[in-house]
Amino acid sequence: MSGRRVVILRALVRPNLILHCDRELFLLWVGTVFSLGFRFGIMEGSVEVIGVAAVALLIGIAWLASQTKQDPQFKDIWRRTVLRYGPRYCARPRFDQPEHKTKR
Repeated sequence: MSGRRVVILRALVRPNLILHCDRELFLLWVGTVFSLGFRFGIMEGSVEVIGVAAVALLIGIAWLASQTKQDPQFKDIWRRTVLRYGPRYCARPRFDQPEHKTKR
């Protein structure tokens, strides 16, 4: 097999990022903040609402960037986990349920 190379394009394995955030989540977050925060701030003429929306935008982008830095595929894994296991799966027992003990 010497001399044979398989070229994989980087675009196929790299995630789509905007400002180091996952592209879909970034656009969803920015759209939500603009449609709610800035729209109500401009309609009411309130500088405080616009300020809160700007802070929420910055905090959300920083959180998304940190999550993407830890695991670029976290959105897909989270979606798969929620759809497959849903509310049935719990890694640890909830505080109102006793722990299940296995017999050995």
